[in-house]
Amino acid sequence: MWKWVLLPFLVDFTWERLHTAQSVAELRAAVQEYQESFPCEECREHFCDLVEHHPFPIENVRSVADMRAWTWLTHNMVNRRIGKEWVGVIET
Repeated sequence: MWKWVLLPFLVDFTWERLHTAQSVAELRAAVQEYQESFPCEECREHFCDLVEHHPFPIENVRSVADMRAWTWLTHNMVNRRIGKEWVGVIET
């Protein structure tokens, strides 16, 4: 029960960290946190699988431009999986 009460806050907090990371280290830490602490086990498993099989491995993210590309692509991969529309780069 508590998971459903806290879920929106935890997701918003970590999602915000993914999208506002100022360094590669911050992005990687946010991704790691998401992988370890996402309250919904099914969503956590899907995210871990996405990161593991990502076409742009997080280990290859080395710059702010890479970070933007990675978060944009990841966001759209999640959107595709849950049936939402693809978000263009300019919309992000």
